[in-house]
Amino acid sequence: MPAALLALLATLAVQVPPPAGTPPPVVKPYTLGVRIVEELRLCDLDGKEHALFEAHKDKALVLVFWSYKDPVSRFYAPHLAELQRRHADKLALVLIDSNHDELVGGNDPLARLKEVVKAEKVTLPLLLDRENRLADDFKATANGQVFLVDANRVVRYFGGIDDDPKGERRAQGLAPRTWLEDALASVLAGERPAVDQSRPAGRPIKRAPRGGVPSEGSLPDAKKPGG
Repeated sequence: MPAALLALLATLAVQVPPPAGTPPPVVKPYTLGVRIVEELRLCDLDGKEHALFEAHKDKALVLVFWSYKDPVSRFYAPHLAELQRRHADKLALVLIDSNHDELVGGNDPLARLKEVVKAEKVTLPLLLDRENRLADDFKATANGQVFLVDANRVVRYFGGIDDDPKGERRAQGLAPRTWLEDALASVLAGERPAVDQSRPAGRPIKRAPRGGVPSEGSLPDAKKPGG
């Protein structure tokens, strides 16, 4: 076959669009403006698998990386439950434990986690991210870090819940800067959040060993509101 014809065929092959219905490539890590095309599947404390998008169609989704060993995570649990209660018709808020040191080891590695959930009456769904795969997909680095995904599966906010992770401002009668609530209000109104990222305040996620060395990752390049 002549070289010129081969070159022409090669050019046409490059220009041919993919067949109709071909899904777009998966973009990871999931970050601002990225639409998540894969289903998010995790198991709960009883081993039951949950498909988050399928279970919460037409709702915004808030993923909260959470640890029973992290005071910040435990402090926020009641506040997050109240946020879920107020927006139950439009929001699904889920806690996710990605910490290797809480999910493995011993005869019943989840025993302490179950005790805390029961004792502190944690009512929000708590799902387990073994080997921190979901945390890696979102490039999550800390407990208390949240990711707000709109009803179209687009990431709209990530970072801290507010600027009062120890309740010190509240104790002084001062109102915290409610980053997550403000972002959620914007998303539910069909708008983009004015502040779409901040820094979380919880302990680093304890990742599964990589090459024999546990990895905690590094903080993402997030803008710090007001800074």
